[in-house]
Amino acid sequence: MKNLLLIFALAFFIKGHSQDTIVNFLNANGKVLKQENASVIQMIVKKDTTFLESLYSVKTRKLTSIGHYSDEAITKKIGQFQFYDNEGVLELITNYNKEGNYHGKYLSFKKGKKKITGVYSYGKKNGMWNYYDDNGNKQARIIYKDEKVYRFTIWDEKGSIIELSLIHISEP
Repeated sequence: MKNLLLIFALAFFIKGHSQDTIVNFLNANGKVLKQENASVIQMIVKKDTTFLESLYSVKTRKLTSIGHYSDEAITKKIGQFQFYDNEGVLELITNYNKEGNYHGKYLSFKKGKKKITGVYSYGKKNGMWNYYDDNGNKQARIIYKDEKVYRFTIWDEKGSIIELSLIHISEP
């Protein structure tokens, strides 16, 4: 009875968790080539209706990016993507909607410190975006409405607000 139960559980596990995996060796431009000439290792795993792509540096063997695509050709991004520098430190987190446009949180880092935070809505900057200097101090807060600057605040290196007026250019 134990053996029958084990076989049933194993069959369910394999069927429920089977995935197709493809490994490619690429140059820096994404062209497939022989392993010995590659600078990037691409792993693609089919997960339900999406394809998870992981890219690794051949030189460092560290993850350089990871994210899902909605198409087998790996051209239409969907959901969250993460990008890393050569040392494996997170540089960017961004999100895409089902049309492949930026949509949702956008977080940029430099050497592990926050650089830019904001939100995209259907491919356009919307709402509050914050920009930071290399020490993590806020440099600017810009409020966007459909990709256009609505309001902003700028700080100097001491944290004092710099008074500037929003300039409007009107066309004749």
